[in-house]
Amino acid sequence: ALVARGLEEVLSVEAEHPSKGNRGRLVHVQGIARGAAVLKDPQFREVAVSRCLKLQSNVEVFQWVQTTRTWYEGRIRRSQPRFHSEWCTAHHDSLRFRKPSPENPRPPAGLCLGTSTQ
Repeated sequence: ALVARGLEEVLSVEAEHPSKGNRGRLVHVQGIARGAAVLKDPQFREVAVSRCLKLQSNVEVFQWVQTTRTWYEGRIRRSQPRFHSEWCTAHHDSLRFRKPSPENPRPPAGLCLGTSTQ
């Protein structure tokens, strides 16, 4: 139903002749797309990209991650921490790990982990 409605309402226009009268309408454009503004990532101030439609950065850290193996010996529940390293978009605070454990350094000050889109 949604696709059928879109097909009824879509207006095909030429890429070379944009019209303010089409703002807010569903349009179909065929041609080369170029961004009009220079895009910058706030975390990497030295980087500026022109003629770009979207700029996305994904900041990850390679760090230790804890998993726990749990089993039963009769009625007694046992658990054992296990550690492996992987790329992560969130910091795993090693102070919360069961000891003994490896240590993760703090991420650099001012650096936000995760995905950012401009």
